[in-house]
Amino acid sequence: MRGFAGDFVRLATRKCEADPAAVLITFLSWFAVEVGKETFLRVGDTRHYPRIFACIVGDTSKARKGTSHGPVRRLFGGLSSHTSLSSPGRYVGAHCSPGPLSTGEGLIYAVRDPVQRLVCDKKTGETSLETIDPGVGDKRLFVCDEELGGALSCTRREGNTLSTVLRCTWDHGNLDPLTKTSKITATGAHIGIVGHITRAELRRKLEEAEAFNGFANRFLWVCARRHGLVPFPEPMPQEELKEMQRRLYSILMAGKDVGEMSLSLLARDYWTEIYPEVSEDRDGLAGAVINRGEAQMLRLGMIYALLETSPTIQVDHMRSAKALWDYCRESAEYIFHGFEADPVATKILQQVQKNGEVEWRDLYPLFSNHASKSEIDTALNDLIRRGKLVLETLATGGRPRRILKLAQTQPNESQADEPEDGSAETTSGEQSDESEQSPSDDSEKWTEEF
Repeated sequence: MRGFAGDFVRLATRKCEADPAAVLITFLSWFAVEVGKETFLRVGDTRHYPRIFACIVGDTSKARKGTSHGPVRRLFGGLSSHTSLSSPGRYVGAHCSPGPLSTGEGLIYAVRDPVQRLVCDKKTGETSLETIDPGVGDKRLFVCDEELGGALSCTRREGNTLSTVLRCTWDHGNLDPLTKTSKITATGAHIGIVGHITRAELRRKLEEAEAFNGFANRFLWVCARRHGLVPFPEPMPQEELKEMQRRLYSILMAGKDVGEMSLSLLARDYWTEIYPEVSEDRDGLAGAVINRGEAQMLRLGMIYALLETSPTIQVDHMRSAKALWDYCRESAEYIFHGFEADPVATKILQQVQKNGEVEWRDLYPLFSNHASKSEIDTALNDLIRRGKLVLETLATGGRPRRILKLAQTQPNESQADEPEDGSAETTSGEQSDESEQSPSDDSEKWTEEF
């Protein structure tokens, strides 16, 4: 919450119910798009760009996820018409789309290159290139999809390329699908994405975890809840907003020509110190989702540096990036608790949690021929190896029975047993404020520290 970002978030949430974390991540993602694709940080042979994806997750529809987008849209939307901006011409901002995300081809089309074809003059026999589609000159695009559940459903359809295109967009921005007809490409696309989804809907859509894993670790996962009770929210005061827009315009103008960025010596020392923690392997689906922590933190550090018009990432920028990354990591660990990276393992673990114990051979019919014996055995052995389940062999006078039980050290069993539809959060048919707003006993501490 440092510098301009902190000042804006405090203004935006002063008299409304939007979660500060949700407003912050939306602002950072949109700002990174506005900066453009010419700025980068070289790490080995890889270039990282100030480009982030984020997903805002609320326990219920009352988490005020959508409210977080309004102040950011108003901030950036007013840049081009702000009367106090002195420049040779009007500021041209990035294109903003409400989505929804549907197909990879649709996303490419929004930032497509020009399309040309070879034509032959019948009279002279000379050939020339004819432009049949001028394409999109400005490859900056910010997408705020407030119904990300639809995109998750699309990734499960056979032949849908959304997951693959999202990965390429986050990595390098060069999109060139090898299609035979209606071929479109996009070079140097600079896209930022913020999606919204409820936790209950997200958990229901995790059965096809292979498709989800393909792009989930490119997203920063942010828990959000209603920020207090404000029966009559008020918009940001116009004069204060104009001052914010003036400051932001100056920042953007200074940042558009930064080019290659670097880390200061102190920042490099700090990065070396925290690198083992950020790179630590973690189990389960949460571990798979946050396994790009190193790249995510560097990109956040770039954005914080650019907000202070610095071509060099200083140690304070990295500390702010670490604070936000920790919030996103803990959010992911809460959201995906109890889910394994392998959907077969998730279903096995949930069945054992439900019944207390399950005989090994009784698990095969559970998958109705949608998983092979080898896949089931591999998932079982992995769960036993990692201490999630224990195997007891009982002598019967014939073939021994193999019984699977939860390991005694299984953490947070009550939370793991929580139904996917979130019904464990209700009491006597009513939703309690505590369960609706608090991800865990530590949520107040998270908010205060953040």
